[in-house]
This record gives sequence, structure tokens and C-alpha cells, in this order.
Amino acid sequence: MAKPSFALSHLNEIHTTLERLRGADCERLKLINLDGLLDQFAAVRADLEKLHDINSEMATTSSAFGLLLALLDAAEEKPLPAHGLFALVQPLCQRHEATWDALSNML
Repeated sequence: MAKPSFALSHLNEIHTTLERLRGADCERLKLINLDGLLDQFAAVRADLEKLHDINSEMATTSSAFGLLLALLDAAEEKPLPAHGLFALVQPLCQRHEATWDALSNML
């Protein structure tokens, strides 16, 4: 898993602090269903962490596509064999598709 951003780290700290109130014997907290809200908070936090990981993966594949384009540009001067190009592009496309699938499943 990629390292969470500052905002996600802060959100995790807030959730950890609020978790200390779980199961508290306080009528007001029971009235607002604090335990249920904490469960929802945890689910949203987990989804945000997954989105952060997907974003990191997208940035990685974007950089890889940039390198591939530079390589193709250099191929103007020195042609690349088709099997070599296929070997570079196929895993990149598979990784990119997997990232899009993960994003689609999140949304």
C-alpha cells in the first residue's frame, strides 16, 4: 500500500481518537449511535485509502507511458524491433487496465 497523504494521516488520527469513545456508557453517544457512525467513518477512511493507492498507481503508469513515448520518439533514429516494443507495452497496458478496474470497482 502506498504511503497515505498528510490528509489521510490526519483523518486516521482523528478516527483513532474517536475510536476511544466506542462503547462508551453515555446516553448522548448512544442516542446518536456513535458506534455505527464510527463504523461508517472507518469504511469511508478505507475507501479513501484505496483511492489514494489507485491514484499512486495511475501516476506510476502515467510516468511509464511518458517513458514509452520518449522511447518511441528515439526510435525515429534507431528503429525498435516489434517484439521488443510489444514486450514493453503489454505489461504496461495490463497494469493500466488493472488500475482502471480497481477505480471502476471503487466508484
